[in-house]
Amino acid sequence: MIDFIKTAEAYDKREVKVNVRDRIPKPKWLDMYHDQLAFFYFREDKILTEGRVLPGALVIANDKLFKKNILFFLNKSHPANFIYSEDKYYKENPEKLSSLAGCLAELYGKKARDEDEQVIVGMFQGGFNRPIRQRIPDSMTGGHTVYMTTIIVNRAHLPGGRISGTIYPILVIDDEQADAMILPKWYWAENK
Repeated sequence: MIDFIKTAEAYDKREVKVNVRDRIPKPKWLDMYHDQLAFFYFREDKILTEGRVLPGALVIANDKLFKKNILFFLNKSHPANFIYSEDKYYKENPEKLSSLAGCLAELYGKKARDEDEQVIVGMFQGGFNRPIRQRIPDSMTGGHTVYMTTIIVNRAHLPGGRISGTIYPILVIDDEQADAMILPKWYWAENK
């Protein structure tokens, strides 16, 4: 399990510079479809140098991110929806964030039963108009502030080159466009 507190402390103490291997190569599909995630590449350096490490929980992701593939480097960057919070409750209980993400994922492709569910269902129906730092209704979070965002996941930043869990350390900045990315695995601190 990742120790988010140690990971955040270590990342904050590092020499602030952008390492080439920390960057996410721009996928070709991004330009072909005029996807709003293209804004990420205007903010990538800011996210890497000023981003705060927070626990992020996977909601949904492109299926390619889950597959074992020894040639993952040929097709390595795909979108995923994550939720995150700066709330102390979720920082201390990332498994609760993961549980919430699972509940939100269950709404994917479903018809909403109320206004709050419609907010989430609407986030999933955006196509290339993806959720970026959109607040989850308080009724679903117990009153805690939680955001959903879409990020580009670089398989090279993940252990084993694929998504294999639900909770990841993510770097977040306060921005309305392209606000987060998974912290590359070489910065993670493990619980012992």
